[in-house]
Amino acid sequence: MSKSAIRARNLAAGVVGGMMLMAGEPALAWDGVVTGTIASIEVAQGNNFAFRVHLSGVATACTGGPSWSYLNEGDSNYKTFVAALMMAKAQGSAVNIYSTMVNGYCQIGHIGIA
Repeated sequence: MSKSAIRARNLAAGVVGGMMLMAGEPALAWDGVVTGTIASIEVAQGNNFAFRVHLSGVATACTGGPSWSYLNEGDSNYKTFVAALMMAKAQGSAVNIYSTMVNGYCQIGHIGIA
């Protein structure tokens, strides 16, 4: 095979590969994305949906789940999530909560505070 044929084949493979990467859409891992101000917060034992957040006007926090979302004490970055959510509640700031369905309930995985 000549050098020009090899270059053409490599170029074609690169173009096709690049097009495949551009055509793919990112998978959204969240079962729920809700926005609102925090209406109430509940606190329970460490692994019993320890920190529960209810947003104003939210009927379902994630697909098929309850109206609230939660964190457990063992969750990564738990203390930072709790501090940020409590500050948002105190200031009346809008919150975006991204959650995944875990055993029928909406576990918080990411938040954004405006």
